[in-house]
Parts: sequence; structure tokens; C-alpha cells
Amino acid sequence: MSNIDWIKRQLFFRGITSKKILEAFEKVPRELFVPSEMRYFVDNDAPIPIGYGQTTSQ
Repeated sequence: MSNIDWIKRQLFFRGITSKKILEAFEKVPRELFVPSEMRYFVDNDAPIPIGYGQTTSQ
């Protein structure tokens, strides 16, 4: 299973079925939204620290 297929599957199981949202997840790299030192973890199914005591949504 490709990474994008895995992401779409995870979104579907969380109730996200909008075609536009799924396309956005396919087109926009998640690593753009995390600090460079955390980019290794962008494919994990877990929140990522983004600074100031905040994390990305899971």
C-alpha cells in the first residue's frame, strides 16, 4: 500500500470522506507544517510537536 493510500484510509476511518480534503492531503506535503528536525516522523500516525507546547492534530 502506498503512503498516500495509507493516509486516505486513515482519513476515511476517521470519517473524512470529502474528495477535496483527500486531494489536499495528496497534494500538500505534511512536512511543510512541522519543524525540520521532526520531518522524519511525518508518516507516523501520531501527533508531532510543533513548538510552544503544541502538536499537530492526529
